[in-house]
Amino acid sequence: MRNGSAREQSPWLTALHLAGLWTVAVAQPLLDLLGRTPEFFIAHDARPGDLVGLSILLCLAGPVLWLPALYAGRRCGPRPFAAAAGAAVGVLAAMLLLTAVKQAADLHRDLSFAVAAAGGALAGLWYVRSAAARLFAAFLSPAAVVAPALFLAQPGIAPLLSSAGPGPGPLEIDAPDRPPPVVVVVFDQLPLVSLLDGGGRLDRALYPHFAALADEAVWFRNASAVSGWTASALPAILTGDYPRPERLPTADHHPANLFTLLGAHYDLHVEEPLTDLCPETLCPPERAGAGAWYAAVLSDLAVVYLQVVLPAEIAGRLPPVTQSWRDFAAGDDLAGRWNGWRGQDRRKAAADAFIDAIDAAAADAPPPLHFLHTLLPHEPWVHLPTGQQHTLYPRILGNVGDLWHDDGWAVTRDYQRHLLQVQFADTLLGELLQRLRAAGIYDDALVVVTADHGASLRPGLPFRLPTAETFADVAAVPLLVKRPGRRRGSVSDANVETIDILPTIAAEAGFPLPRETDGANLFAADRSRRPAKTMFLPGDRDRLHGPGDLGDAVAQSVALKLERFESGDPTRPRLGVHDDLVGVPVAELHAERPAGFGVVVDALELLRGVEPDGSFLPAHITGRFVDREPGADVPPLAVAVNGVVAAVTRMYPFRAFGHAAPWDAVIDPRALAAGANDVRVFAIREEGDGTVVLEEASDAGSRRQPLNLVPEPAERLHGVASSGFLPTQATAHGDVRWTTGAARLSVPIDPRSPPSTLTVRILTTGPQKRLRLAVNGCTLFEGPVFGRWVETFQLRGCRPASSSLVVTLDSNAHLSREVPGQRMGVAVGALEIPRGRRR
Repeated sequence: MRNGSAREQSPWLTALHLAGLWTVAVAQPLLDLLGRTPEFFIAHDARPGDLVGLSILLCLAGPVLWLPALYAGRRCGPRPFAAAAGAAVGVLAAMLLLTAVKQAADLHRDLSFAVAAAGGALAGLWYVRSAAARLFAAFLSPAAVVAPALFLAQPGIAPLLSSAGPGPGPLEIDAPDRPPPVVVVVFDQLPLVSLLDGGGRLDRALYPHFAALADEAVWFRNASAVSGWTASALPAILTGDYPRPERLPTADHHPANLFTLLGAHYDLHVEEPLTDLCPETLCPPERAGAGAWYAAVLSDLAVVYLQVVLPAEIAGRLPPVTQSWRDFAAGDDLAGRWNGWRGQDRRKAAADAFIDAIDAAAADAPPPLHFLHTLLPHEPWVHLPTGQQHTLYPRILGNVGDLWHDDGWAVTRDYQRHLLQVQFADTLLGELLQRLRAAGIYDDALVVVTADHGASLRPGLPFRLPTAETFADVAAVPLLVKRPGRRRGSVSDANVETIDILPTIAAEAGFPLPRETDGANLFAADRSRRPAKTMFLPGDRDRLHGPGDLGDAVAQSVALKLERFESGDPTRPRLGVHDDLVGVPVAELHAERPAGFGVVVDALELLRGVEPDGSFLPAHITGRFVDREPGADVPPLAVAVNGVVAAVTRMYPFRAFGHAAPWDAVIDPRALAAGANDVRVFAIREEGDGTVVLEEASDAGSRRQPLNLVPEPAERLHGVASSGFLPTQATAHGDVRWTTGAARLSVPIDPRSPPSTLTVRILTTGPQKRLRLAVNGCTLFEGPVFGRWVETFQLRGCRPASSSLVVTLDSNAHLSREVPGQRMGVAVGALEIPRGRRR
């Protein structure tokens, strides 16, 4: 090896030196991190060859890419060649120094870059002029071989080299000659209590399709779930086994399940949005080609590396990498996927597509297995029975964490929205059954309809966590089984759990189970009596036992529901005061005197442009009190639509909908007319003789308040598009939305009269942050902010000429104490512009 002048080296020898430096500066930090997080490769569906290829690519990509520049420098002469080699070494040394400086000291970004640049320049010069430097680089070059070997041998990676693959295949079992079609529908978070009337029957008026199916099926009305969490409850349904600790809802952890049992003999049609129990051998994903796979992985690794090497102030503006295992640049974290899937119009996203894909099977084709896990009626509760969305506020009103508020009216409002969405689930079931009949499948099919778990909606008690008081609410779920070729319904009060579903399907379809399960065939004559019910608590280590017969507890919960809703109808909630006013014309009750306070009705523009057949029907009306004397009596309210009382409500004692004195009402959507609707609010007063009168509250909605672009409803109301904001969080100072470090929003405006000012209200920053605020690329502010920070900026010098106002907030971020890995930038209460003409 020659170690004379760098000008005399061959390009290949220089590339070998660069390979060692590149591995130490770039590849090794990434490989070390990836070796400790094998979930990254599971999320990216990596194969053994992918792991080997990626580790080699990471160590050799930089030097190989630099070779053309080295050869070009060689052709130009010794000096250009030495300059190219020195520059390459200098860049790699600077990258290494950036990482070291970040770990050693919290320097300002400018100083960090200055130190790295100076060190890189010196390292490049030393490499060109010193044989010792080039000898040191030569000793580093074996790292390009050693690093991949060490990476592949790490405990988290080595198992992937042998187990990475498409998962378990179908079970090898004897099949009957003509197995029946199988249809399984699992609703999410559907308590049996929600479906029942006062007589303990499925409510035919409110949920006609569940009741109609029960007419032709066996209804196991004492059925119960075994967990209140989908990740444990759904595998229990599909495997017939109780949950086990540390098992993931994947086919690798549950290789013997419904899909592997029937997969070799059925045509699988599976909608499984949150779990991966159907293995790739039976439900192959649309996996990208090698080029697209490497592009996606390298894109993620680029974000990871920049997070590692760049100063915290700049890294805070990059997409977070601690919330998920892939698609960092797209911001595709686990919570985002969950909330995004739930928050979209789920009817169009999955259910309709699933139903439309059900067709008549060819005579010589395998029978179908149609499996649908739908996230209905799980919150957010935003749907009417028709599937239309009805609210701008998807968040639960009366729940903090998993505990319901003591305010019973707030819980009743959430219960009302839940029941409306249960009616939508019934609508979906009806469409599915109709499609099965149209395809000629229904009569001969085994149809199973159930839910993964229930929920409790009682003031002061937990929502999902089963306790002695809420056990029946969370555990009791619908379970209807229509047997092949049978159309006569019946009811069973046997102690049934959802682990019994798989053994029942196997027996009804004629398939022997290859192993014993915790569950048993529901129709077996020799089925042993189960003395109690079992629910597993979070983590699947602890369990709670309940009575084997939940009938009395369910009846008590139904009675509580009927106390809140007349005949269980969600359009007739009971406030307990003046409920009989709903449906009465205002003219019969209207007093001439005013109410003595004012109200604001939110989103009046939506109520004045109703489209009865549109995707959004504003049946959830919200607002706030204004001009109210401190300490004055707050009477109940009557909300009138088009001259008729549509709802009775009252003020909440806590902040909601962005207001300090809020009220709301969910009205029967049939009260809304096409086009403009007259909405007025009245105080309900009783005269001395007991006569009830309505006193109209003054309309404060005409006051020209600034337009706040931050709240989630601004998306539908004003066309705001945003990214980098977390969901709304209530604080003592008002509602805020934290940024993740880099946030952006845009709103359409009229460029002929652009807004003149922008008011920024930051209610807290956590630690002191450095913020850059810009409008359409024009910087309004750059500097440190701490705590509450309110500023109004004149936009004269930054007034946008385009048809959109684009606001960006870039800051460093800290990690949340409540949500592991969640990056928190600044908590924004408002970005306000004057109301004016918008495009």
